Amino acid sequence: MKGWRLITLFLAFLMLTIYVVDIYAVPAASSKSMDSPTIQLVVQPTIVPPGPSPTPIVCTRNLSDISIQIVPGARSEKRSSFFQSIQVEGMGFAPKEKLYIVVEGHGQSQGERTEFFDIKTDSDGVFTVDDSLPLDEPNMQWQVYVVHQRGVACASFTTGQ
Repeated sequence: MKGWRLITLFLAFLMLTIYVVDIYAVPAASSKSMDSPTIQLVVQPTIVPPGPSPTPIVCTRNLSDISIQIVPGARSEKRSSFFQSIQVEGMGFAPKEKLYIVVEGHGQSQGERTEFFDIKTDSDGVFTVDDSLPLDEPNMQWQVYVVHQRGVACASFTTGQ
């Protein structure tokens, strides 16, 4: 019994899933009666694939009535790291439209990503979102993606120290 427990823990540790392929009864040795069959399990270990990676967001051509602005705010320091607050403002979207907004930055040694779900525009199709960006790495390239019902509006900017 201990052997099966150890094998089961080992397989679980390696993120393997065991599927029972076949269960059947085999008569015991001829010296025993046919009333006590031995159950044999045939198992097939299968490696569980990793979960899907996020679908890449592809910018569409910004429509002429849509605009996105990045408004810098105050700088702050938390635990010896510096941050820049920003406000992302957008207009030209449908009234009361639900938006999915991603602010993503890439530098030489780090990457950052913030996602905003179900951001609703007002009755004029305008939205505002606040975020705080790390300034630990100079010249990080940032991209703002606004997924809306007609496509993906994008804006980019760079932060420095």
